[in-house]
Formats: sequence, C-alpha cells, structure tokens
Amino acid sequence: MNKIVTEYKFPQKIYFNAILKKIAKIITTNRKNATVLDYGCGAGLLKKFVKEIDSSINVIGYDIDPNISEIGSPFSRPYDIYVFNHVLMYINKKEILILIKKIKSMNKKALIIIGAGKQNYLSKFGSIILNQNAHDKTISSLESQIKIIKTQANIVSRENIYLMTEIISCKLK
Repeated sequence: MNKIVTEYKFPQKIYFNAILKKIAKIITTNRKNATVLDYGCGAGLLKKFVKEIDSSINVIGYDIDPNISEIGSPFSRPYDIYVFNHVLMYINKKEILILIKKIKSMNKKALIIIGAGKQNYLSKFGSIILNQNAHDKTISSLESQIKIIKTQANIVSRENIYLMTEIISCKLK
C-alpha cells in the first residue's frame, strides 16, 4: 500500500503546492458556493488550499483508498467542478472517456480541471535527482488525455507549472 502524503518535503513541496494553489485559484475564481469532487484526493491537501481562499466552496475528496476517501462512490451525486490532479495518467483511454461521459450525464455545466504531468526531460531529470520515479505506472500520456477530453469538452485554459505539469480547465460540450 502506498503511504499517503500529508505534507510534502522540500523540493516537492514547492512543486506540488504550486499545482494545488493554481487549481484552488481556478476553482475559487470560477464558482462561488460550488461543490467540488477531488477525484484521487490523497490526503486532501486541495481542500485545505481551497478553504484558505473561499470557505463557501465544499470540496469532497474521493480516493480508491477507502481509508482516506470521504465518499464511497464518486458518482453518487453531481458536482459543479471535478478535479483530476495527476490521476488520469493512471487510467486507460476507455475509462477516461467513461468518466467524462458520466460527468456529462450528471451535470452538463460542470467544469473539469485536470492536472497532468508532462513527463518531459525536465520532470525525468527531477525524478533522477530526487531518486523517485513518479511516472512508472503511467498508462495514458498527456497527449492521449487531451485527445479524449476534446471529444467531450472544450478546453478553456491551459497553464504550465514549472514546465512539468499542465493544468487544463474544460467545459463540457
């Protein structure tokens, strides 16, 4: 079983906190009093960053580890915003399409925010320096994720975090 990270250490803290703060900013800029599903929430650090900006937004964490998940099923109700931060890369293309279609059937006006590792030379260099391989279980590349997403949604914005992660905001078609 993977150890759940409750706080990142330097230098990962700078990188991952920048990603989470950017996603929190997108969430709090787009919708007030929103309900957010953090799909693959881990220890729930996104919830912490969102609450620091706007306490009216309710972030619900879902994870495949039932010990840290706040809900049993991610699709038991509709949400205003769905966040997939460094999650879709571990899901095959067919399952990504199924996820997006489920969201669309529940809330056609939902905003989808994706944090996707670029898996470029810079991130590979970082993994060597830190003696970690964060991408060894990757199934779907960033390019394949975007291709699938574009079949069901329009990309509203794309932003890079340290040239290693792309934050993509999408509205369903």
